[in-house]
Amino acid sequence: LYPQGNVAAVQLEARVVHRQTGSEAGLGLEFVGLDETERQAITQMLQRAKSAAAQPEETSAAAAGKRVIIVEDDAEVRSMMGRVLGTMGYTVEGAKNGQDGLNKILACTDCALVIVDGLLPDLSGKNVIKRVREKGVAVPIVAISGLFRTEKEQTAFRQAGADGFLSKPFKINHFKAIVAE
Repeated sequence: LYPQGNVAAVQLEARVVHRQTGSEAGLGLEFVGLDETERQAITQMLQRAKSAAAQPEETSAAAAGKRVIIVEDDAEVRSMMGRVLGTMGYTVEGAKNGQDGLNKILACTDCALVIVDGLLPDLSGKNVIKRVREKGVAVPIVAISGLFRTEKEQTAFRQAGADGFLSKPFKINHFKAIVAE
């Protein structure tokens, strides 16, 4: 599934599985095409994630009760981001496609932040952002995608109205830092 040596891409997948199932390395998880060093790295990462999950996170008073809309077609990624935002004190609403996301964003009167995936099955993330801005909605929007490898790729989303970017795969702490900005 992942090219050998690309442990970063597996980390997000493993974190999602761990957070959703609570499974430990080797229990319900199978990583194909990885060498022993990569398997050990994943096992250690899962053990650290389990330890971190056992420690309660502080909720931010600034985030308490503020709404975030996540427009992401991957249910596991959407759920993981939602749980992280929930621990930060946000109220989260998810949308699984561009049109549903656009409708929720335009109807939201108390949005603090919108997170939009770049590649959605019906309406691209760039078009969602563009339509939101055309309607005069000034909510901060963070675009997430595996596409943001160069400045040129970010420019198109910036021109559509995105305020920030997050490249997939990403670390939870980086995600939290982007949201906190």
